[in-house]
Amino acid sequence: KINKNEESLAVLTDLLKLKLSDEDRARALYIQALTYERMQNIQAEKESLKQCLEIKSASNWQNLCKSKNQILNQ
Repeated sequence: KINKNEESLAVLTDLLKLKLSDEDRARALYIQALTYERMQNIQAEKESLKQCLEIKSASNWQNLCKSKNQILNQ
């Protein structure tokens, strides 16, 4: 039986294939990072945050990615 985290990741992976606004992309990547965190997959969490930080335009979601990334790298 597929668990909720895996279900979330499947939806987010499909969502990220779409043409999203920068803010929506940052939001999806932040939520993806949180999901990986719940699954204790730190490498994947860091990768999602890295992609979020590479987005050109700033947003509150990107700021959350930045904060989360700083905490991880302490």
